Amino acid sequence: MNTLWIVFVLFCAGYAWIGYVLAFPKKERNEREDDVPALSWETEGPIIEKALEGVIHTRWQGEGPQGTLELVGSLTGIAASEAFDTVRKRLADTQIDVYFLGEEEAQVRLTFQRSHPPQPPSPKLLPSILFFLTLATTAWAGGFHHGITLPLEPSKALLAFQGAWPIWATLLAQDVTRYAIAFLHGIRLGPPYWLPAPLALGTFGSVLPVRHSGVERRGLYDSAAFGVIAGLAVALPCLWFGLKNSSFVSGSPLPFAPGVPLRSSVFFWVFSQLAHGDKVTLEQRAVLDPLAFGGWVGLLVTTLNLLPVSGLNGGWLAHALWGIRALRRISLSTVLFLFLFCLFFWPALLSWVLFLSLLHLGPCRPVQNELASPGWLRTLLGYLLWALAGLVLLPVPPSWKDLWTLHGPYL
Repeated sequence: MNTLWIVFVLFCAGYAWIGYVLAFPKKERNEREDDVPALSWETEGPIIEKALEGVIHTRWQGEGPQGTLELVGSLTGIAASEAFDTVRKRLADTQIDVYFLGEEEAQVRLTFQRSHPPQPPSPKLLPSILFFLTLATTAWAGGFHHGITLPLEPSKALLAFQGAWPIWATLLAQDVTRYAIAFLHGIRLGPPYWLPAPLALGTFGSVLPVRHSGVERRGLYDSAAFGVIAGLAVALPCLWFGLKNSSFVSGSPLPFAPGVPLRSSVFFWVFSQLAHGDKVTLEQRAVLDPLAFGGWVGLLVTTLNLLPVSGLNGGWLAHALWGIRALRRISLSTVLFLFLFCLFFWPALLSWVLFLSLLHLGPCRPVQNELASPGWLRTLLGYLLWALAGLVLLPVPPSWKDLWTLHGPYL
């Protein structure tokens, strides 16, 4: 028992450190930014005023943090998106980027900064260590689910890997898709941080740090949404075909009883019904085939990543749909809810929630045109993805109190 607590405390400390590294860049960044000449109204002011001519009437101007310039003005009878495109084109050859950050009562708030300030080299050591730790913890989880203690039974490693590879494939599919779409939209990302977990899940997914958020919110949306869809495209077939070879046993109230309670997830219950029909009942537990186990964990970490917290896929979606100011409020509310969830239902999640709270405290990088919404079709798809996450994460009522315990509801 003492060993488990030591492991738990170490993972809490490790997750807090990783969250700090992601949320607050090294001093090296600040030192490099000091080398970038600050913008000033005396020097760059005439260039900016010429770019705004006939587009925006200046009401107020001042200097912002880290050598930026700020301005509040009113549009001259044209749409905000058209005004942004016009100003951005006029500044294209000046090494000055414009950010349309808000619109209230016909007033727009603009920020100007140097184009693409130098960035410190992306860290390689920590992401590499986390990657291999995640490979190990997911393999351990794949073996643990089938009663194998991998370090003591290396001869059964193949069975453990059969449960782990769908998780690896799900994470890879998400990250590769997000990188590809981010590149197309001009979004600069750092290396992926895979998150190992000392739980039956084996991982909490991955996080991609944003270096530059791109021009429009729909870029963040497309990268996050299609990354989730790519993960689902791997996890769902694995879960479906694995369930065909899984068995179902009578439920047990004991902790760590074999199998996944069908009551633990509305989606899992419906999916099991589709795979096996009336052969399964709500009170049973599914003893998952290795392929089904990997698909189920891949689905869980994909939907956990849809929580609307800064830095996660769900945070990108919330930013894209409602803007950066709304994201801050939604992210804070989500983190507070998760803390209460840990205190009363599942304390083992505390390490991950500490990590998310530090991600929330870190800077949210705005896109250049915060005023352009992604459109109704993307909004609808975003709501559908969140609805799917709710069906996966919420248990079948009225089993909430019985299933949410220290040992976790899903495995």
